[in-house]
Amino acid sequence: MKLITPLFFILLLFVAGQAFSQPIAEANFDVTFNDKVIGTVKATEKKEGGKIIKDLRSNTDTKVLIMSIHVESEVNATYDQETFLSGVAYRHANRGAKDIHATTTRLAAQKYQTDKDGAKTTLQGKEVKYCVIDLYFKEPKGLKEIYSNMFATFVTVKELAPGKYMIMNPDQVNATYTYAGGKLMKIEVDTKVGKVTSVRKK
Repeated sequence: MKLITPLFFILLLFVAGQAFSQPIAEANFDVTFNDKVIGTVKATEKKEGGKIIKDLRSNTDTKVLIMSIHVESEVNATYDQETFLSGVAYRHANRGAKDIHATTTRLAAQKYQTDKDGAKTTLQGKEVKYCVIDLYFKEPKGLKEIYSNMFATFVTVKELAPGKYMIMNPDQVNATYTYAGGKLMKIEVDTKVGKVTSVRKK
């Protein structure tokens, strides 16, 4: 009987690890401005060590008049089944928007520690059950507010029509999410320089 060599054992662990962390859901979007593709958005959901991890990454580059504008952001949220445990978010822009670094950590039932750009706050009295990142995987039917890891606070959800919802953000830059058959198809954001639209890739 042949013994398993160390190299073969390492290879087995690598393959198992890759399979274990494969996304269970993924959504990709093209970001457009003035009818031109300026970037991408990618949302993934996967299981790791019994936890559910959702990740959202966006990267855009465009020109407004003679100015080049670059914006990148990432949001990461970790869940134990349906219970939100923690979230990390950052946004960097070379101009036109304030940089953001924020974290949220669950301390106990209906109690969270937040840190947004160095300012720490304790949120109490509400359970985080649905985050902005969840919009990419599930339609927010019947919800009036959801949690934003980027702004470290709850934001208002306004249903505009069946399958169409506006998220009202603290920075007054609101976003509209449109669904078809429960699947997110389009996001429209009214920025200071115009409307930016993200369309789901086929």
